[in-house]
Amino acid sequence: MDALQKYEQDGSGDVKKLVNRNGYRIRAGDYRAIFKVESGEVIVLDAGPRGGIY
Repeated sequence: MDALQKYEQDGSGDVKKLVNRNGYRIRAGDYRAIFKVESGEVIVLDAGPRGGIY
């Protein structure tokens, strides 16, 4: 996902902290990725279409 690369480079994007789960979500069109940041690296935990990712 280009959105994740952009977030990792400059911290921009449609990112929100998750409420009932550790990590963050980023939106890229109709897709979402759940990720965490460790030591400055973005680690993707899950990714998929909007309706099935949560």
